[in-house]
Amino acid sequence: MNLKLKEINEIISWCNQMIDVAQKNGYIKSNHDYYRTYCKKIDDFCSTHNLEDKNYAPYAILNMYWQPSSDAELFKSEIVEIRHNLILLTHELFKDAYEKIFISHREKDADQVAAFVELLHVIGIPRTTVQDSESIIFCTSHPEGYIKNGERNLDKIRDMITTDKHVFIFYGIRTDILKAPLV
Repeated sequence: MNLKLKEINEIISWCNQMIDVAQKNGYIKSNHDYYRTYCKKIDDFCSTHNLEDKNYAPYAILNMYWQPSSDAELFKSEIVEIRHNLILLTHELFKDAYEKIFISHREKDADQVAAFVELLHVIGIPRTTVQDSESIIFCTSHPEGYIKNGERNLDKIRDMITTDKHVFIFYGIRTDILKAPLV
């Protein structure tokens, strides 16, 4: 995965933790460890990747919520706005970077999907490891990103596709299925 994309996802993760604190307490103090870590990471990210254009809307909004005071309070709505703008920034900076790949196919085509998954690994899509057990690839037939077939698998697939992450959807359609009669 793109290192810059990994960094911004980590910053979004810190926002999620700040939202949890604000949900519980009603706010998060600007001297809280989560907020201080977020500030350092977003500061480093913006300066490392030259994102300090004050006229660029997502950056301007991130900057607006910057609290230099150690006793300020940020409410959940403010942190949600920060997170939302980080996601906008992600979509702007990484239009063509996909973090997940969903393979839609017929059960009969499981062997072809296995070969396709292997091809994806050969061209550089990382395999799951002990350290990084979340699979980039998911489908209903391959053990690496297995979604169990059954009555609720469409809900699971919908949840995996409707995410803040960029998902590339591959439809495995064979020509013989196009010749099948419509029901």
